[in-house]
Amino acid sequence: MAVWHDLSLAGCGRCLSDLVWFFGSAIVALMLSLIAFLMELLSAGRSILLQIRDNRPPKAGR
Repeated sequence: MAVWHDLSLAGCGRCLSDLVWFFGSAIVALMLSLIAFLMELLSAGRSILLQIRDNRPPKAGR
C-alpha cells in the first residue's frame, strides 16, 4: 500500500520557500544571461558596422 502523505507538501513551509528561492533565482539568472547576450550582440553589430565603414574605398573627388 502506497503512503501518499509523504509526497505531499502539507506542513512543509520551508520546502516551498526553498523551491520559490531556487526557481526564482534560476529565472533571475536566465534574465541576466539574456541581457548579457543582447549586450554582446550589440557590441558585435557595432564592430561589424565600424569595419564596413573603415573598409569602404574613398570616394572620387576627395
